[in-house]
Amino acid sequence: MIYFCTLCERFERRLAWQLQSIAEQEDCPRLLIEIAMLMGNARARDLCYHFRNYHGMDCIAQNYQRDTFAYRGYVRNRQIQIAKAAGADYIFFADCDNVYHPAFFRLLLEQLDGMSETKCVAAKGKIHTERDATDEACLDFDAAPFPDDAYRIAAELPRMKKGNRPIAGGGMQVCRMSELLEKTGGIYVEQTKDSHLFTKGQRAKSDIQFRKVMSGSTMIDLPPEIHLQHYRDKEEGHHLEDQR
Repeated sequence: MIYFCTLCERFERRLAWQLQSIAEQEDCPRLLIEIAMLMGNARARDLCYHFRNYHGMDCIAQNYQRDTFAYRGYVRNRQIQIAKAAGADYIFFADCDNVYHPAFFRLLLEQLDGMSETKCVAAKGKIHTERDATDEACLDFDAAPFPDDAYRIAAELPRMKKGNRPIAGGGMQVCRMSELLEKTGGIYVEQTKDSHLFTKGQRAKSDIQFRKVMSGSTMIDLPPEIHLQHYRDKEEGHHLEDQR
């Protein structure tokens, strides 16, 4: 079982697109999906209920206090503990603005099961869509029922001419739980270097801290993730509260 964990605050339109792409997976291994959210986030909670009730997805909503949610590394500390309690074989850390090819998780598990050591597994390919076109297209994912062929629709959006490091904040990070627990003691980060989301804007550095403890990364080939690009806190100079 793969414990797929993400965080969502003001990204519910992109989260709906992501979950729709997961609902359309072919021969998908068992996924237990956690959506981490601030207490009182009714939109994200309703998305969880929709995909659980109408698509049979194992989707749970976890509420976090503001001062914990502000630091991604501390949220992921708790997600690891929940994954451990759930008996997960693998944990998949993701941002909520990525869309997946229908064969993505089947191909991922085939490669994971063939590895003697996983370290922190990341995918080489990633596509970034153009921001304004994506914002407009996301309006179609603002209410159920959501459009079919989520990955195809995302793949047809205009793309940014942007290079992408093979592994970066927000990209897929997958670990075998047994190795993660052995190397980290069951925590993502002890003292996070993340910036406070609500006062300084998102600058997550805990991913780098985590990968160092996990002895680096292993890169694999998968159908490219499609990143639904958006306006960013660091570009605007303050934390954005717009729905994205």
